[in-house]
Amino acid sequence: MKKIATFLIIVLLCGLCVIGILLLDQGETRYEPEAFSGDIQTLKKSFQSEIYVGKQDIVIDKKFEGSICTQRTTELYDLNLGYATEESLAAAAAFEGKLVRRGDLLVNYVKAPFTARVDQVFEQDKQLHALLVNYEDSYIEFQLPQENLKNVKLGDRLSFSYNGDRFEGEVFYLSQFVSNGTVTTRLHYEDPECNLLLNSKVTVTVVVETLKDVIAIPKRLVRIGLDGSTTVNIQKGEETESVDVLCGKSIDDKTIVIESGLYDGAILVEELDQGELPERELPSDGENAP
Repeated sequence: MKKIATFLIIVLLCGLCVIGILLLDQGETRYEPEAFSGDIQTLKKSFQSEIYVGKQDIVIDKKFEGSICTQRTTELYDLNLGYATEESLAAAAAFEGKLVRRGDLLVNYVKAPFTARVDQVFEQDKQLHALLVNYEDSYIEFQLPQENLKNVKLGDRLSFSYNGDRFEGEVFYLSQFVSNGTVTTRLHYEDPECNLLLNSKVTVTVVVETLKDVIAIPKRLVRIGLDGSTTVNIQKGEETESVDVLCGKSIDDKTIVIESGLYDGAILVEELDQGELPERELPSDGENAP
C-alpha cells in the first residue's frame, strides 16, 4: 500500500511539471528580426547628434594669475585711538570689518588717516588701537610673458575675475625690463566699497587674437585617416556623408577652426557611440597632417 501511494505521488508531480512547461511555452513572446525593419532609421537617429555650423567671430585669450596689491609700504597700519575706556572700546569695536574713508571720525576724536577697512580693535597698555588695512592706491599686479607684450599697451582695459565675478582694470604700468621671461604689469580698477580684499588672487584675461567670420567646430568631430586626411560627417538629405576638411588654428583643447570643406549652415553629425578620438594630434595652422 505504501509503495502504491509513493508511485501515485511521483506520477502526480510529473504531470504538474508537464502542465507547467506547456503553459510557459504558450506565454513566450518571440521577436523576429523583421519586426524592427521599419524602425532602423529611427534607431540610427537615436545614436546621433546634429550640430549646426555657422560663421562667427572668435576671441582667443590667455589667462594669467595675479594679486591685489597696494603701493603703500605698510598694508596693516596700527592706529592709536587714545586712552581705552569701556565706552571707547565698545564704540571702536563696532568698526571692525567696516570700511572707513579718509577723514572719517572713529573714537576719541581720532580720524581715519586714509581709506581702509578696520581689521581689528584691541587694547594694549591702557591704549586703544585699531589695525587698518590700507586700501588707498591699490592695484592688480601680474606677470605678463614677454611674447605677449605685443598684446598689451598702456591704457588698455583688461578684464579680471575675483571669486567668480568679473571686473575691468586699466593698464597703468608696464615694466621696462624682463625678469625670468616676464614683465610686471599693473592695472587700476574701480572698487569704491573696497570689496576686493588686499592680497587676494585674481585671474587676468589678455586677448591675443580675434578671428573674424570663421567656422569652428569641436575637435571630437574630426576624423583622422591613416593617410593623415581629416574628415567630418555632414547631413545630406536623409543620408550622412563624409567630407574632407582643412583644419586651421586650434582655439583651445576642444575647438578647432576649419579653413575649408564646410559651409555656413552645414549640419554636422556626431556618432554618439564613436568613442574617443585617436591619440594622434589634429593638424593645425591650415595644414593637413603628413
